[in-house]
Amino acid sequence: MKAPSLSKTAMQKWFLNHFEKILAACVFLFSCWLAWGGLTAIQSKSASADLKPDIISSRAAAALQHIDQQKNPPEEKLLEPLGLSDRWALWKSPKEKASRRLVLSHPLFEEKERRTKPEVFPVEELQAVSGIAALAKRPEPETTRPRRPTTSAFEDMLGGDMGMGIEPSDPAESVPPARIIPYVMVHGLIPYAKQSNDYYERFGNASFQDARRDIPLWSDFLIERADVTNGTSDKWQRIIPKTVMDSAEKTWAGIQPDSLPADFFLAPEQQPALGNVRYAWPLPQLALESWGMEAFHPWALTEWERLREEQEAMMNAAQEAPTGFGLSSGLGMGDSYMDDGSGLAGSGGPALPFENPLQAGGDDYGDDYGMESYGMMGEEGAFDPASLIEYKLFRFVDTDVKLGRSYKYRVRVSLWNPNYNVPAQHLLSADLATATKLPSGHSNETSPVSIPSPTGVLARTLPDNKAVKSALGRDKAEVLILLPNEKTGNFALHSNLVIPGNMISVQKVLEPEEEERKPGGQRTPPRKKKPEIISIPVGFFIDFMGQQIVADLAQNPQLPNMPRRSRKLSPPKEPFELLMLGDDGELRIASPAGSEERFGLYMSTLPPELRGVASQPEMIMDEYGDYLDSGAMEGGD
Repeated sequence: MKAPSLSKTAMQKWFLNHFEKILAACVFLFSCWLAWGGLTAIQSKSASADLKPDIISSRAAAALQHIDQQKNPPEEKLLEPLGLSDRWALWKSPKEKASRRLVLSHPLFEEKERRTKPEVFPVEELQAVSGIAALAKRPEPETTRPRRPTTSAFEDMLGGDMGMGIEPSDPAESVPPARIIPYVMVHGLIPYAKQSNDYYERFGNASFQDARRDIPLWSDFLIERADVTNGTSDKWQRIIPKTVMDSAEKTWAGIQPDSLPADFFLAPEQQPALGNVRYAWPLPQLALESWGMEAFHPWALTEWERLREEQEAMMNAAQEAPTGFGLSSGLGMGDSYMDDGSGLAGSGGPALPFENPLQAGGDDYGDDYGMESYGMMGEEGAFDPASLIEYKLFRFVDTDVKLGRSYKYRVRVSLWNPNYNVPAQHLLSADLATATKLPSGHSNETSPVSIPSPTGVLARTLPDNKAVKSALGRDKAEVLILLPNEKTGNFALHSNLVIPGNMISVQKVLEPEEEERKPGGQRTPPRKKKPEIISIPVGFFIDFMGQQIVADLAQNPQLPNMPRRSRKLSPPKEPFELLMLGDDGELRIASPAGSEERFGLYMSTLPPELRGVASQPEMIMDEYGDYLDSGAMEGGD
């Protein structure tokens, strides 16, 4: 027998001779495998004799009959431990086997995405508030002419000039000069967290990443105003913020710092290339008062209160925690916090138990008080979108408005394009790299706001003495009118004793004009002319309620004797309130509690004898300092 050859020619010859045998063997093996599968299916999947339909129906009928006969289960079955709770627990939360991950079961490199166009979210909850403000004037350049020393309302409340000067001849000059202007303050919410999350989802796994581009950067905004005095109007007028800010820098005496933490506003690096224009418009400095709750969006006050509660809880937890265990709350245990109500100045709103970060020299809310700043990196250095504050505040102060008109506003913001000049291979579409800015849609339109009249009404209580009672009588009430003064430009108070149902007027003195000299150089002795007094109506006194005359408990600490038989306490008296119809047709209500702050600021603009007690409607002095009205009441402060 020849030895088998393993050459190429011998192997090809053997394969050609036995090819049909190999193919027949494969077909035979495949047929056997199919036959075996059929037999297995017949044995395993065919119904047995016990599972035929008639058998199942008979067993079901027998079970129902047994249930109807046996109402209660046998006692031995009740005691039999079935372990149903364990079986239910396994069925409710089955144990899952950990899947085995091979080295090659996932890609070695994470798949990168192409950059897309982000969605620009508009400003939300846009609101407008109107009012009248007394802005501080820029200081005039000093001259050689000596200036008359004046006293302020604060010095007057403390008891005179305190050696700082003498009482001015015109009480209206006791307050600093100002410029009274109408304004509309527009507030909105910038969806900061929503915008940042959109950027994070789009560019967090992009093939091209840039730390400066991958965070939202706001560009210029468009604010529009419509005059709706005579009804609805679709004629929108564009306001150019750059022009308004340039004008404000020339006319405003200064800027009042914001009382809110810095995290409530967009940082300068988040709104680059805007110059002196900011999304949070600065507040002009007022002459005497401070901006109150009208300078903030209502959401900011609610969020501020929430942060204050969290800060207090953190302080309490730090004080209650045991020392020496490495616990740190970020607040020094030796620090003192005084809640003096110095929150919203002049508003009585909620106050945080810490200082204003802008006045205290701090950079931001988190750095000063041990709290992690919103929008910063987390513990591991990774960006955490959940740590962002939800909104940033938008504010615009419009002083180019007219009295008696009504306006509504809308805003549109824009972002710097994060895909500008990015290579096309990293973009979903090449045209995404052409635009420099991405505008948003318009915000909601604000409700129409009307510019009020500069006339204000205040109320106060009066001491219980004979002079006050004789002046008021039974029907009169004192009404304090706050009006602009032509000399100072600031507000000044005027006292009136008015019967309900009558007009309220303020007396004004018109100085006589100087006579022209006769030609020829003739000198004639000047004739003394008295100033002319005119009455300017400022409103209509509708009614008042309560008692304006109140006994001074500080001077009369002893209460009146109560009858022995009656031990019931008398109900509290109705508070004093005034109801007036202004010259603009608006109803105005004044109470001593609501007028206390402004009355303290402008009390010195009243004549000295009218600052503490009631008086006649108006006290007019002539050029010699004598009162023209002989009905002045006696009394002092």
